[in-house]
Amino acid sequence: MTGQSDRNLTRRTFLAATGAAAGSLALTSGPERTAAAAAQAATDAVVPLARSVQRSWLGPDFWANRLQDWHLADGRIEGIAKPGPHRLRTIGILTRELTGDGAARLRVRTGTLAPGPGFSGFLVGAGAGALDPRAAALVQGPSGEGGGLLAVYGSDGQVAFRDHAEESRPFAFTAFPAKVDTPAAGPRTLDEDVELVLELKPSGGGDLRLRLYARDRRTDRILSSATLEGVAPERVRGGFSLVESDDRPVQGARFWFSDLHATGPGVTIHRDRAFGPIVGTLFSVSGSVLKLTAQLVPLGPDDPRELYRLNRDLGELTDVAAEHPALVRKAERLLAGAVSGA
Repeated sequence: MTGQSDRNLTRRTFLAATGAAAGSLALTSGPERTAAAAAQAATDAVVPLARSVQRSWLGPDFWANRLQDWHLADGRIEGIAKPGPHRLRTIGILTRELTGDGAARLRVRTGTLAPGPGFSGFLVGAGAGALDPRAAALVQGPSGEGGGLLAVYGSDGQVAFRDHAEESRPFAFTAFPAKVDTPAAGPRTLDEDVELVLELKPSGGGDLRLRLYARDRRTDRILSSATLEGVAPERVRGGFSLVESDDRPVQGARFWFSDLHATGPGVTIHRDRAFGPIVGTLFSVSGSVLKLTAQLVPLGPDDPRELYRLNRDLGELTDVAAEHPALVRKAERLLAGAVSGA
């Protein structure tokens, strides 16, 4: 690099200039970001899923357990797990939590990708509000203390509430004695398009009433519904996840999700917990030589490569390009290479 701005470059200046810039790599254009923000404000969607990409990384609001068990394909999160011991797979929602003491409503579109015994739905109460949110997002697989409660739609067509906190039988997922309001209309099918809704409402005495129902999006028909009374707030407090399970060793079902929404005073939003696409950056400066490595999540071949050049200085964001143009050009080249794998 040459020029006055390069000669005055120090490690501290570089950190201020490119640290924020590297962390601001975006996957959408300006108009797309504006439209997505407007859609989220209007509908309380957790995040609009990208419609034109295929990749392992689901988006900044999600943590896939495990990464290789899920992918994003044309606006849907799809389960792609191979047969093995991971019988219950989850997608932790990083930017939302349930308080346990207020009304809340979760809803998601779901459908069947492969037939067989199993279920898809929600896991609520991960960590019971006592775990670090990052640890709560990792809750998956066998049940155990602080494992939460499952609210799911089974392959037999019946919604159910199941225990995910049982220590002695970690794969039993024992059903709670819920009241069946609407019996199952029939088994799930490969061409289904279902909206699964979980409603949590205070019911007096400090407990909650949980209502779960599956609705056919084409006909608006309720396919199955059930109510669970007397749920302690700590059973639902904390993180929540999308979940699918199959009944191994028999080859079980696989499912898809889209259009996740979380609304109500019992839902808290934590946008600062979003993750990716940049996982971290490492750099060194020796004289006028800059070396920078950016570690990213697995991106798809059609994802945009765009860097927003922002400098955080005393709480204000300014355009780095105006202050350090040569530095920014170098950072852009290095980051572009890191993103493309060059």
